[in-house]
Amino acid sequence: MRFSILFLLATALPVFHLIAQGDPEINLFEISFVEYAEDIELTPDQLDELAALQSGYLADTRELDSDVYRGSEIPEAFQGIAQDYRQRIRAKLTDEQFERLYEIWLTAEIDRAQAHFMVQGLEIELNREQAIEVIRLSQKPVDENFDATLLAILDEEQAVKYQRFKDRGFTNDDEYIDKRRQSLEDGIAVFQIINETYINGLREIRTRLQPYLSAVDSRNLATLRRLRNQQADHIVQMLEEEMRANNEAPKDLMDAALGAISYTFLQFPQDYSEEFPAPEMPQIDWDTAMVQSLVNRHRETLAPFELFIYEVTDDTRRTMMQFFETVDEAQGLDVEDEIGGMFLWPKDSLSAAFIEVFLLMEPLDLEGDMGNSDHQNPFGLTAYPSPARTTQTIEFQLPTEGQIVLEIIDQGGKILNTLQRGRLPAGEHRFDTDVSQLPDGIHFYRLTHPGGVSSLPIVVER
Repeated sequence: MRFSILFLLATALPVFHLIAQGDPEINLFEISFVEYAEDIELTPDQLDELAALQSGYLADTRELDSDVYRGSEIPEAFQGIAQDYRQRIRAKLTDEQFERLYEIWLTAEIDRAQAHFMVQGLEIELNREQAIEVIRLSQKPVDENFDATLLAILDEEQAVKYQRFKDRGFTNDDEYIDKRRQSLEDGIAVFQIINETYINGLREIRTRLQPYLSAVDSRNLATLRRLRNQQADHIVQMLEEEMRANNEAPKDLMDAALGAISYTFLQFPQDYSEEFPAPEMPQIDWDTAMVQSLVNRHRETLAPFELFIYEVTDDTRRTMMQFFETVDEAQGLDVEDEIGGMFLWPKDSLSAAFIEVFLLMEPLDLEGDMGNSDHQNPFGLTAYPSPARTTQTIEFQLPTEGQIVLEIIDQGGKILNTLQRGRLPAGEHRFDTDVSQLPDGIHFYRLTHPGGVSSLPIVVER
């Protein structure tokens, strides 16, 4: 996946790094069968079975220790798992379905390979045969022969252009500087879409989930999050050193780019060790059993929030597609593969791997905004009389049925009392609450529902 980031930041020619050998081979583990369902006439049962196999593959390969990755080495255990799942997924498709799927996939891969070589400053037109050779090369481990093999695919004029592009780096040529600046600005814009639309959208939903977690689970998740952030800090440092060493762009743009990708990696705490299999990647004391326990325990807790997660994912894809359609430098980049493969989870399922990342995301600090009159109150939460002495009546309206948590918290966010916890139907609701045990001063009601979070100040005065 490092290829995607460096390409979008325009720091070098794409460095291909997949693992297959031989002829171009479709990646049955990551391909979106939902996207191709109509074209190859998949049945609903086939879709369910294929999704289950893909989730199983991700779960099994995640068990492997990423320490064994060194350069072009591929763990034997990984090869065995990959071969097993490849055969099982292939067996779910008829010959006709697979042939049609392969045809569509190969055409898209050829278009993508040709587009990669038409970036500004390179502009090499690959023919179909060359594009297929490039795809074959992209499915082999990167080694010291990579450049020589690539140059052998190109004709003499193309090889000269490629070598010039690779060696040129950041120059004082005004036209070239402008192109590099624009390309880097486009890369930054993509990460901003990821951060603002996808990651912040998920964090807002993750915040709604927080009241449903126990204090122990919250502490364990915070500890695990810090471990993942150690990886993220290391990756950002690697990218910064590489960009600054190559003097790839003006300092202001490099700072902006590093700021955007730093937020992305820190706030989307998935395991990046396989994407960046560097020997110097920090080793973390990861508690796999604890993570699996958290995921299994909160799978049902997350169910009411699935629709909102899908909406955020779809909104991000639409926004990114609109951006890619308007930027010449980005033409040919595939949203699903280049960006989606690393950050956007499949829009039709929440796997155990996604639930892990989602639980590890840092909730927003809503309590810090509670004194702001513009703080969101989507459920019309009201309370009277105010100030309150001994009792108070609370009213609110839910747009849909769902699990709710109604709490009283202090100004620091500490839970003072949980008033209601359970499933309520859509419509208006009213509760009487005892505030006689609360100290005088300002506190807050907090109502959490899969559709949002409402908060309301409560003044206790005697």
